[in-house]
Amino acid sequence: MRTHVAAAVGCSPTEVGLSRALVSHFAQGAATMATTPAAMSQWGVREGGSHRAAEREALLRGWVG
Repeated sequence: MRTHVAAAVGCSPTEVGLSRALVSHFAQGAATMATTPAAMSQWGVREGGSHRAAEREALLRGWVG
């Protein structure tokens, strides 16, 4: 399965790597109840804009395991 990943300007190499690892988990069928697209989309809902890089990286680390 080919996956194309595009990172917005400002994403660190660490964040990009964690995002790719998470996509790989999905491709392998390793999603859990906490890492379904629906569950993750709820995290992205936030007033006042995007989460800070450190928050995103910590969450991605938790999802990747």
